Amino acid sequence: MKDANRKSLPNDTDKLRAVTEESSASETAYRAIIDHIGIGIALISPRMEILTLNSRMRQWYPHIDPARRPLCYKSFNDPPREAICSYCPTFKTLQDGTLHEAMTETPLGEDIRNFRIISTPIKDENGKVIAAIEMVEDMTESFRLQERLAESEKKYRTIFETTASGTMIVDEDTTISLVNKAFEERIGYSKKEVEGKKSWTEFIPPEDIVIAKKYHDLRRVATHSAPARYEARFLDRKGNKRDVLVSVAMIPGTKSSICSLLDITEQKRTESALREREQDLGAKTQMYEEVNTALRVLLKQRDDDRIELETKILVNVKEMIMPYVEKLKNISKTPDQIGCLSILETNLGNIISPFLRNMTMKHPNLTPKEIQIAVLIKEGKTTKEIARILNVSSRAIEFHRDNMRNKLQIKNKKANLRAYLLSYL
Repeated sequence: MKDANRKSLPNDTDKLRAVTEESSASETAYRAIIDHIGIGIALISPRMEILTLNSRMRQWYPHIDPARRPLCYKSFNDPPREAICSYCPTFKTLQDGTLHEAMTETPLGEDIRNFRIISTPIKDENGKVIAAIEMVEDMTESFRLQERLAESEKKYRTIFETTASGTMIVDEDTTISLVNKAFEERIGYSKKEVEGKKSWTEFIPPEDIVIAKKYHDLRRVATHSAPARYEARFLDRKGNKRDVLVSVAMIPGTKSSICSLLDITEQKRTESALREREQDLGAKTQMYEEVNTALRVLLKQRDDDRIELETKILVNVKEMIMPYVEKLKNISKTPDQIGCLSILETNLGNIISPFLRNMTMKHPNLTPKEIQIAVLIKEGKTTKEIARILNVSSRAIEFHRDNMRNKLQIKNKKANLRAYLLSYL
């Protein structure tokens, strides 16, 4: 019997050694996995003591020595907390033995880290909680990225909402997924009535749908195959057609497009009115040109008639009046008769000469008396001779001569009045 026991002892020892080695190898394998996993793992006692940390936790907290069993709420916070964190999922797990999860804002000096903690219980064979495992994921960069994305989204949403152009985002199936305030105001539909419920084709006049749909499909096959900017027509809630300048671009990485509608209805109406006015002005200009042509023809005819009349008068004066004046000069005896005939002859001569016509055309402000004196001055008559012929005083003739120099603008010039008058011949 003793021999049998002695024989079985080595076998039991070998089994125990094998189990121990296997257990040690298994522990080594699990520890290697836990140490190289991408999240932090900590074992926490019911007294909130840190029992062990994996390599990731030791990287985050190199100052913690689990052998000293430090309190987790003091060690994991900088500055240290004096009480258990109110949101602590591990404390709750240790209390009720169930899984808990929480997001933290953990102070680490001047920095704040955001951790996602999932706490699970470790129980003994009697179901008593003897520890808790904290699985810790650092969400700080993810949170910051989300904050930046939220800030960016807020900024671009503000731009989207406040831009003066009616703007919408259109999905591949033509559904309008988003519109801004300007779109609501221009088209007359609210966001709730449009977003996710209406196709943009519902706002296109039936006669324009084919080309608009063609652009929509081409843009999703090859972005540059459809125009990015073009004029179109859009229907508002009342069915009125609005002229719009459309700007379209694809949203990168999606099959959706963003479409901006600039209302140019009034601009188009103004342009149309201007074109009509230009046409009207063109017609009126042509009419005025025709009227001017007719007036020029009439004026030329008038000049021709005047020249013809003057020619007839000149011929009649020469042939029918001047011979009789010459006869009267031969039979006149008194100086007064001779003087009057001389004046009559001179005036008639001026009528058939260009002098009187040139004088009256260039100086219409001369009085008949001044023209009469100018004729006599041109003939070489002196002031006394003119006074005697006109039966007035020499002083009166001097007065008229002075006025004539003023009107002829030679008063302060060293110009002889007779020489100036002769220049009109």
